[in-house]
Amino acid sequence: MLQILDHEFDLVDGALSFHVGVGEEGWQSAMSLEVRARPRDARRGDSEAHLSTHSFTAPAPSPHALPGATLEVDDADEDGEPAFLLYIHEHVPLRAVRMSFGSWDVERIAVELTGEVDFEDDEGLLHAAAPLRLAAAIRFDGVTVDEGWPDKAEARLAQFFDRTHFEDPVRRPDGAHVFKRRITP
Repeated sequence: MLQILDHEFDLVDGALSFHVGVGEEGWQSAMSLEVRARPRDARRGDSEAHLSTHSFTAPAPSPHALPGATLEVDDADEDGEPAFLLYIHEHVPLRAVRMSFGSWDVERIAVELTGEVDFEDDEGLLHAAAPLRLAAAIRFDGVTVDEGWPDKAEARLAQFFDRTHFEDPVRRPDGAHVFKRRITP
């Protein structure tokens, strides 16, 4: 569920993933979160909410180490680009974001995200610094490595994460490789 003030939204879809690719500082790892939700009470409006990372490249724990981890997220990067955006009627940045992770449930992980956002409700009223809370089991889509050769993709993955925690890579049509989390009984 996503909640802003007393406005509640039910999750339609959500995904957490990591990306290993070349950035301004060379090879780096970034975490991505994307959530779509629709209003729980249609009388309060019908505008869907879309919450996503925008410019969040801070180092994050390895996926296997996420349970119990808490991340305090900077509001923006060094260029002033917001780390997270919420879209309902327009894009607005989230501030004071804190992400906490619970346990894994096969391919999903419990995520709680809190922060504040300037929120315009469907009646057009603006609520400055409104509290926002997301609490949901989010699908984990794996780690995408921008490397065309499987052995090189594995070496790049190993620069950031323990390779033993992942299945063999699957090559995407664009040439990148996706490593899914190894699920142990």
